[in-house]
Amino acid sequence: SSGINAEYGGWDKLCTDGPGIGYFPRADKSWLIVKPGLENRAKETFGGTEVKITTEGHRYLGAPLGTDAFKQKFIKEKVGAWVQGLDSLVKIAQSEPQAAFSAFSIGLSKKWLF
Repeated sequence: SSGINAEYGGWDKLCTDGPGIGYFPRADKSWLIVKPGLENRAKETFGGTEVKITTEGHRYLGAPLGTDAFKQKFIKEKVGAWVQGLDSLVKIAQSEPQAAFSAFSIGLSKKWLF
């Protein structure tokens, strides 16, 4: 719980000092990932803010942060979408191979870079 207090201190300082250097933190877009069992303490500590609290995880800059289960679910969904896109290209390639190749090289392959 001292870690949660430290996080709140950092958040408070960011909210106080940030605008002076051009940074305006938005609690409604902020997430705090805590260990199971600390969620209630975190909600009490951050209760006056709109910071969202989870024990599972959240995406940050497109990458999953959190529990192994959260990361595995994220990756499974991401790969599933890729497979679906590839399946669509396979169907198109049977009659329009050049169009499928173009769609793959310009579009689908870029999504694999995250």
